[in-house]
Amino acid sequence: MTELPIGGELLTASGLLAATAAVLLMFVSVGVVYLSAVEWRDRRRRKAAEKAGSGSSRSGSGASRRSASRSSASRSSEPRSPTAFGRRP
Repeated sequence: MTELPIGGELLTASGLLAATAAVLLMFVSVGVVYLSAVEWRDRRRRKAAEKAGSGSSRSGSGASRRSASRSSASRSSEPRSPTAFGRRP
């Protein structure tokens, strides 16, 4: 087996492989935590924006609500860019 002298100890190929796997596992774990935190922050921001927007739309007339629904229907026919995990904004 291949042995490399490092720090007074011998590091074998299996030890090097285990260390590489541990580093990659930490990298992926930190990435998942980061993406989860970003998603949580965005979800919180969207909910706050919906609350702020829903207060003003309730006081509007029925005609303005109908025009808003028509505009959202026309937007749905436009192609959207793909997002992570198939979620749409």
